[in-house]
Amino acid sequence: MKRLFLKFFAVCTPLLVTLVSCKGTGGQGDGLISSSGRSSEVLVVCTEAEWQGVLGDSLRAVLEEPVVGLPQTEPMFRVSRITPDRFGPIYQKQRNILQFKVMEGEANSRLLVEKNKWARPQMCITLSAVSADSMAAAFSAAKERIVGYLMQGEMARFQRAQHAQQDAHLNTLLQKNCALSMVFPEGFIYAVRRPDFCWLRKETKYWGQHVMVYTEPYVSENQFSPEYIAALRNRHTKQYVQGSADSSRAQIDDREEQARRADALRILKGVPYYGNPEQCRMSAEQAVACALILSDGVRGKFYGFSGYGKPLYEKPVFWDEPYPVLGYGAYETDRGRVMLADLAGDGNPYLCLFST
Repeated sequence: MKRLFLKFFAVCTPLLVTLVSCKGTGGQGDGLISSSGRSSEVLVVCTEAEWQGVLGDSLRAVLEEPVVGLPQTEPMFRVSRITPDRFGPIYQKQRNILQFKVMEGEANSRLLVEKNKWARPQMCITLSAVSADSMAAAFSAAKERIVGYLMQGEMARFQRAQHAQQDAHLNTLLQKNCALSMVFPEGFIYAVRRPDFCWLRKETKYWGQHVMVYTEPYVSENQFSPEYIAALRNRHTKQYVQGSADSSRAQIDDREEQARRADALRILKGVPYYGNPEQCRMSAEQAVACALILSDGVRGKFYGFSGYGKPLYEKPVFWDEPYPVLGYGAYETDRGRVMLADLAGDGNPYLCLFST
């Protein structure tokens, strides 16, 4: 499968962040209380000024980013916030804690990760910056690691809960059918069990959960394309998964995605082309990828770039409107001009974005 590579040329000045290794402050029999908090909840400890400023905008954009692949919009984490002066024993038993501190006189910012500091299980992350003004930049540099530690803790907690109530018989049957091992909690049943297709389901009064496992021999790389995978699933659900009404069946609803692609391609048609358009060898997948990037930028669903290749903040922007960046001092720019340019003359154009 061909991939589209977008190249943005920038001189990057890295922000130094010292990562301190994880440590646990307690062991078995240490008398730690059980942690509290809802699933995927993160307690942020920062000042009111930080919460209302650039740091708060970045925190909400990163931690409350919608989870990809769900039929409805749900944030990755549920964020609550208190000020440092209120952070006492009542709040110290939260399952996930993210603190921000200023370390004056230090040369670099620091990320400290502590497990089971005040309760069990618990993930306590402290980001210390050299000044209040540099806190947002320090978070931007460490955000991937912070999210990774939080996700690691949540996944471990979820896995422990599933193992505690697993139905081992379901896993045994799945191994016989598909040579695949999975942990299923109690309440799941086999709705369909075939040599190449298994459908497990769990229904309650308010919701339902479904797991479908299907296999086929490997023939070519085309089997990994999104279009082929969607067609394969639709073929299996047409045969095995019947709907509630007569002659109805389950299938992937891609109407919104198809409409988005069609709209994006219309935007791409208006982009100037540098070179000979008749020699263009851009594939349909590359054209759609370029079109979707442009469409997201036009609609304010893309993130700004700084003069050093690092975003000043994680707030989405419209490309044709000015937004602040960090370069030789703070300044405003945009990405209001777009061009497809065959710079090498080989029929493979680059997507070039530049300011007005």
